[in-house]
Amino acid sequence: MKLNKSVTSIVDSIQPRDCQNLTQKVLLTFLKSDKEFITRSSMRIPNVVSRVRDLRKPEFGGFTVQCMRGERNSKGGYSTSYRLDPQSVTLDRVKMAFASVIEARQAA
Repeated sequence: MKLNKSVTSIVDSIQPRDCQNLTQKVLLTFLKSDKEFITRSSMRIPNVVSRVRDLRKPEFGGFTVQCMRGERNSKGGYSTSYRLDPQSVTLDRVKMAFASVIEARQAA
């Protein structure tokens, strides 16, 4: 995903182990991915559907996340992919979503 320099500097400084909740891990996965759509199964994060839903809420940044249902799989279900709309990724939203990580780093 193409990000502006300010957002990139924040994202590059955060590692998955720095994240304090699963919603932050899902957002970090989106922001660090070079793919437009990411499959639900490739994220390997518990309750990923709920965490994606959280990203849409104002208290987690109010990001725009699009969902795409893919092909029917061998078990009869569908593969699901998600896309974080790059236009919804702003410096303020990223800072809000990672506030606890940023504060913990400054306190150390």
